Parts: sequence; structure tokens; C-alpha cells
Amino acid sequence: MANLKDSERIIKSLQNLISNQHISSCLPEDIKNIELVMQELIKSKIEFIESKEQFESIFNTNPSPTIITTLDEGIIVNINQAYLNLFGYTKDEVIGETTRFKFYENPDDRQIALSEITKNGFYENLKINFHKKNGDKIIGLFSGKVVSLNGIPHLISVVLDITEQALTEQKLKESEEKYRRLFENAVEMIVVIQDLKIKIYNPIFAQLTGYSNEEIENTLYWEFIHTDERQFIVDQHIKRLNDTAENEISSFKLIKKDKSIIWVELNAIKIEWEGRAATLSFLTDVTERKNKENEILYLSYHDQLTGLYNRRFYEEELHRLDKERNLPLSIIMADVNGLKLTNDAFGHIAGDKILMETANIIKEECRSDDIVARVGGDEFIILLPSTSTEEASNIVERINKSIQNKRIENTLLSVSFGVATKYDKNEKVSVISILAEDNMYHHKLIESNLVKKENIKLIFNSLYGENKEEERHSRNVSELCEKLAIALEMNEKFINDIKLAGLMHDIGKVAVDKNILNKTSPLSEHEKIELAKHAEVGYHILKSVTEYSNLAEYIVTHHERLDGKGYPKGLEAKDIPYPAKIIAVVEAYDVMTNDNPYKRALSKEEAIKELIKNSGIQFDSEIVKMFIKKVLKSDISINITN
Repeated sequence: MANLKDSERIIKSLQNLISNQHISSCLPEDIKNIELVMQELIKSKIEFIESKEQFESIFNTNPSPTIITTLDEGIIVNINQAYLNLFGYTKDEVIGETTRFKFYENPDDRQIALSEITKNGFYENLKINFHKKNGDKIIGLFSGKVVSLNGIPHLISVVLDITEQALTEQKLKESEEKYRRLFENAVEMIVVIQDLKIKIYNPIFAQLTGYSNEEIENTLYWEFIHTDERQFIVDQHIKRLNDTAENEISSFKLIKKDKSIIWVELNAIKIEWEGRAATLSFLTDVTERKNKENEILYLSYHDQLTGLYNRRFYEEELHRLDKERNLPLSIIMADVNGLKLTNDAFGHIAGDKILMETANIIKEECRSDDIVARVGGDEFIILLPSTSTEEASNIVERINKSIQNKRIENTLLSVSFGVATKYDKNEKVSVISILAEDNMYHHKLIESNLVKKENIKLIFNSLYGENKEEERHSRNVSELCEKLAIALEMNEKFINDIKLAGLMHDIGKVAVDKNILNKTSPLSEHEKIELAKHAEVGYHILKSVTEYSNLAEYIVTHHERLDGKGYPKGLEAKDIPYPAKIIAVVEAYDVMTNDNPYKRALSKEEAIKELIKNSGIQFDSEIVKMFIKKVLKSDISINITN
């Protein structure tokens, strides 16, 4: 560094120089001025050197990575230690090199800085990617300006390492983008509510509710909620803002623009939105689940066929209504007459129609507060709070009037009723129920059999009305059975029974598909099986009527054979009732001697030969002999050995 001694040495040298060049001829004043000028020059030089050394000191110790390059080529003329530390080089490795290939990740990025210099005279906070000596990437903010060194333009530039910050910002941006996509593509509705207004919402909210953005933004939150739950949900929102709400999930009905509703499940938390308290709400569409829950709940308390309440609900309501304030409490027990007969004759679909029609009539004739339940296959119960016996009987009368002469599937609709009333709070309602049931069974004992007999007539009318051949066949069999029974010298009761059994032997055909009965070509195996069911159906029909129940066994077995190859049970000779054996012979003869759609009629003689041929195998031999001799009065020689 230049100091005072250096200055004195320089002046002395200048004086010697002047002396050597005959400076002695100069005036003393000139010499003195020269000396003063030289002293000023030397002083300026010393200050310049000191200033340069001070700059170098500041440049090298500056914590900001700084570099000086030529403007045009980018040759590195100086670089501070912070820059070297950042990029991992020594000074000797970079001085004289070009930054374009030494530091830039993309060499062309230097042109960005030069473009800014050309336009503004400087560049500031350019985001440039650099690389270290070891290849690691650096993201930096690059700032610089043009300076003149010895009259030559240079760039002095500073790099601010923002790698960590940039990576953090990138992760934040990616995170924000991720959550934005989640928000926009979520399958559940997401809304932020503040001041009872929806501040922000995802697309699915508008999609499911059907409202436009403008409508949503200008509608108070509570207006979207069904009036049934509106106050509760709003109160919960306010409590949540005040940190007093319980952390629970709520369900409520959300009103759509078209006024339909969807069930949503609400899960919400308190958040801060734009500096103030708000709630972040997640609304899940649970309409399908809610409907299923309601359906299950409905089915748990309702009869699936009729839609009336079931026994479970009835028993709960009976317990609930069994209070003094509901006295007198009347109970009506009801039982459909002849339902089994209808099921057997026309199938369960017909039986279901009877039950549904009965339920509809009872419901229509009862009051809105009355409880009507189906508690069994054909049983109904009506609970009537604050209703006397007389009032209950009037209701029964109205129901009976609506039922009177109503027919379902050629079956007369009939219901037996029983009424009992609790007047005293100390009476047990279970006893009242038993009394109502007893009264009902008393009426059923009188009414049911009459209805069943009437239904038998309707069944015959149905069968014969659609198939006159069946009517002819049944009457023929009945007449021939009567003649044969007389020939066999049976008693009067037997004769009457066999005559009636002959008439009813094919009553079960009422349940057979009419297409099978009227088919004009041979039956398929499946159709034969369906036709064979008529014996069992006939049994069930007749068994349900007291007067005809003793005939049921004859009807079900009249297609059995002595060899055990008949139907429906495959009985052998000793197990087949004698009247059934009579019907089998007579029916076979009538079928053989009359035309049918797919087989010509046999002559009397041919039919007799068939009976003889199958005697002891299909038919009883003695019955066949008596039928041929006494009823058919044939003189054909009968030789039955088996």
C-alpha cells in the first residue's frame, strides 16, 4: 500500500530527473509548482490504489455470490469467495473462463440477461438455473448491471440461491394443485359457509342441486335445507362457530332446484376464512342408503303384500295405546273366509288379490287414526282408540257392506269379524284381544262354511263355463257312479256320496292351465305332469268344506292303479278307497267312449274289451264285471282270471 515514505521517494526521483535534464535553468517558482503538481498526482495515485484495495476487500468478503465478467464474451475477470463456495470452484479454475459454459444449466440463458441489459441497462431477479462443479442444480435469482473497468464495459452480477425456496414453492404449488383437483373432482360436496352464506363450493354441489353459480352465491345456506331439519342444522352451524357443537355427523334433506330432495350426511369443522370464522362442510349424498334404510324400516313395520302395518307394529302400538286417555279402546279381529280354497283352486296370485282387496276395503272404511294391521296369513286386526263397541260395530258394518257380493277371481269375498272393547283401565288388553278373537271365530264358524260352499259353486261355474265337455263328462261320471253303486247294492249314503264324488272328481282342473285343458294335440310330458296335479288340487278344495271333506280322499285317489303305477301317491290295490276304484272304472269308460281332441271315441264293445284287458292291473275286477253286466247291460262274455 502507498504511504508517506513512498511519496517522498517518488518526489526525490522526480527531482533527480529534473536535475539530469538541466532543470537548473528553470525558475525556482516553476520548480516549486512542478513539485506541487507532482505531489498531487502522487496523492491521487495513492488514493486510487487505496480505493481499489478497499473494493477488492469488500468484493471478496461480500456474503452475496458476486462475479465480474466482460460484457460481450462473458469472460470471468473476478469472482468473490461466496460465489466460489456456492459453485464449488477455486479462483484459478474459473478466472479467464466464460460463464456461459461454466455455470449456466442452459448456456443460452445468458442471452436473457444481455437482452435485459440492452433494454434497461440492468437485469434484476432473473430466475436462472445453474449447476455446480459437482453437477448439482442451483436455482438462482440473477441481478446485475454494466460497469466500466479501464474504459471497457463489464458486468457485475450477484446470484441469490433460492433453490430450497423454489423447491418449497414448487411443492406448495403442486400441493395446491393436488388439493384443487381433489376439491373440484371430489365425489362429495364441499362448501365453506360464513355469515350463513356459501363462500366457496365445488362443482359437484352445483351439479347435484341443479342450481346455477349465481343462484348459489345469492342464496342463504339455510334455504337449501329442508324445513324439517333447517333449524337444527343452522343451530349446529352457529354452535360450531362458537366451539360448542358436539363433533357428530348429521343427516338432513337438501332441497334441489326442482324441489326434489336428496339426503346428505354432514361432517363439518370450524376454519378461518379470509380472517374470520367459518365452517368447512363435507356433504355426502346418502340418498340411496337412506332410501334403503327407510325401506328396511318400512318393511320392519309393514306387511309387504298389503302395505298395512304388521304384527310387530301392532304389538308396539297396542302397548303404546293401552293408556287411560285412549279408553274406550276397541279391537276388531278379522279373518278372510275360504282363502285356502281360493289358493288351491286358483293359485296364490288369486289369494293375494283377495288379501289386497280386503286390506284396501278395511283401510278405506277406517278412520285416519285407526291402526290397521295384517297379523297373519288371512288375519287382520284393527285398533280403535277412543272408540266404543257400538262405534266399532258400525265400522264392521261399513266394511261388510263394501265387501258384500264382491268377487275376486271367481271367488266370493267374505270376512268374519269379532269386536271387543276395553272400558276399564284395570282390564288387561290381552284379555280384550282374546275376546275379539273368540267373537271372530264364532262368526267364522257360521259364515265360513257357507262361503266355501258358495265358492265351490263358483268354481264349478268357472270350470264348466269355459269347457262344456268337462261339464258333460262330470255329469256322465256322476250318473254312472250312481247306477254302479245301486248295482253293487250299496246303502243310500254311499250312493249319494259316490254320485257327488263322480260329479266333483275333476274339480281340481279349475287350477290347470286352460291351454292344456283345451289342447287339440297330444300333451307333452310337462303338460301331463301339470294335468295330473288336478287330483291333489281337488282334494284340497273339497277338504276345506265340511260337507265335502269325506269325498276328498276319493277324489285324490281316483287315478291310482291296482299295480301301484297310478298317481299322485302310487298306491297299491289294498290302499285305494273302494269309491275311488268305482270312479276309476266309470271315468275310464266315459273317456274311451267319447271323442277327445286327439283320439277318436271307441265303441261300447271296444271300451268294454279295454276294461277287461286292464282288470286286475289298473281296475278292480269285480267292479269291472258289475259295471259291464249291471250298468252297461252287455252280454259280452267276460273272462277275467286275474
